[in-house]
Amino acid sequence: MALSPDYYSVLGVSSTASRDTIHAAWKALLRQYHPDTNHGVDVSARAKEINEAYSVLGKKEARAAYDRSQIRPSA
Repeated sequence: MALSPDYYSVLGVSSTASRDTIHAAWKALLRQYHPDTNHGVDVSARAKEINEAYSVLGKKEARAAYDRSQIRPSA
């Protein structure tokens, strides 16, 4: 089974980051990659990825489920 994208890396935070830290990282990245202010080729895709990561990590229950899904069983 394929793992989900590493949302912590997308936002540039650690897996132990607080909700406030995650929120601040999301806001800073959106300012940098928002399609209305930055017209780079991959800006829209990057903004979508940032929002997707925040939609999971910014909610307590969704983050807990995501964290559980990222645990790899030992071989």
